[in-house]
Amino acid sequence: MENKSIQDIKDRLYRRVSNSRNNSLEESNITPKFVLLFAMFTLAWYILVSSSSAFFAIVRIFFHIANTLFTQFLNPETVQGLKLILTKSVSPLHLVTKILYILSQFFIVVGILISSRKVINVKFGKEYKAFAIFNLFLCLAGIAIPVVASSLNTTRLYHITLFFLAPFCVIGGIATFNGINKVSGKRLSEESMKVSLKLLSIFFALFLLFTSGFIYEVTKDNPYSISLDNTIDTPRFNDKEVHAAKWLTDVTDSYPIHADGYGHLLLREFDYYRVRIFLSESKGLPSGAYVYLRSLNLKGITTNRDKYGYFNVELSNSTFYNNVITMKNMIHLRSVTFIVFEKLPDLTV
Repeated sequence: MENKSIQDIKDRLYRRVSNSRNNSLEESNITPKFVLLFAMFTLAWYILVSSSSAFFAIVRIFFHIANTLFTQFLNPETVQGLKLILTKSVSPLHLVTKILYILSQFFIVVGILISSRKVINVKFGKEYKAFAIFNLFLCLAGIAIPVVASSLNTTRLYHITLFFLAPFCVIGGIATFNGINKVSGKRLSEESMKVSLKLLSIFFALFLLFTSGFIYEVTKDNPYSISLDNTIDTPRFNDKEVHAAKWLTDVTDSYPIHADGYGHLLLREFDYYRVRIFLSESKGLPSGAYVYLRSLNLKGITTNRDKYGYFNVELSNSTFYNNVITMKNMIHLRSVTFIVFEKLPDLTV
């Protein structure tokens, strides 16, 4: 009797908590007025801070997109996402990774279509669905509309959109495998659902192994994961490079400091406005400028940057090396080299 009374109390408490939770969810629905107000305050903040630099950058991106939308639409030279898809893979294993990425996008599209048509009962709120559809269009824009992907970087764009689209990849994957079973003449049942879940689990396991770079590291097939291979060039600096960068930026004059694609990222941590990038095809630099070389630069490799990202080239055979480095004074400091034009700072280390 006592146990029954206790159970009744628990049931009543559970019902009250559930009702209050549902009511709070209903009351917390985001209205269009709230979204508009939030957008206005966000826009006002970006106009206010940093001399409106962030706002002007966004406006320039939109103007660039508008000016090239019809002339450069689906042009791989200006659409970074499409270029990545059409670029020939360096090996069959890298081609497998590309196929896995395309399949995941296919699953996402299928998942959103199924959820919007209510083919399956999935309890997503209206706000979440709106965010998901917006992010799907953002992904599609990244492979069709110029500047969209390159302004954010395709990898970053894909990463951000997956925060909202990832659940639909699971839904679309299950639906796809169920459809394959149905086409093959098998009846949809609890057993076929388990098979679909197992196949999807295998897909995600392969997706993890390939996209993390683990497969390339094991097979030594053009590995690119900076987490698994510490020999890959990336914005990762040793103590000598950091001390040398700090020493150079402490020079009190106003002459610009030039570094390669990754080196300039380090220098800008100490002095943002004086730092410039030198490219392998650069034919000269202003009089009085400094050049900062990383440890890898001393081994004959430099990092260039273009609208598609960073890439390494041979420094020793470059125009910059022949026209600039071999013609100027060299200062060695703790295994890091500086090239100084015309004006030499005091070497007080």
